[in-house]
Amino acid sequence: MGFIIEVVGVKTGFIFGKYSYGSGLGCKFLNVPLVISINWAVLICAGIIVVSRIFANKITVLFLAAVLVTLIDVVIERVAPKLDFWQFKGGLPDLQNYLSWIGVAFFTSYFFYPTIIKGDRTVSLIILILQIIFFTFLWIFI
Repeated sequence: MGFIIEVVGVKTGFIFGKYSYGSGLGCKFLNVPLVISINWAVLICAGIIVVSRIFANKITVLFLAAVLVTLIDVVIERVAPKLDFWQFKGGLPDLQNYLSWIGVAFFTSYFFYPTIIKGDRTVSLIILILQIIFFTFLWIFI
């Protein structure tokens, strides 16, 4: 599902704004790196697992996890062009990108929620922390 959303986003610019992928994420199909959907799925699932240990309401968990993953995306966006991951037309993305990310993260995980929350909290927290540290250091030092 995430891959299809990315393809539509790249082709139309409608979902996240106008952007294109570089070669930094490896092999692409339909101009979208195959690994990108896996990374976003891992981040979204990890976010849901961590947030679900704090809040019980499904809608609250999905919304806060979507916001958390989008905040991580804000950091990644700062280094993505330097690593040739992706580039937005005109530089950095606008508000549309981030609002769309919250919506996409929320709705793509809605139906998988019962399965996702069974994941390991410690592993999920480590994944999130490492992503934040990794991309924050890249942002500071490159």
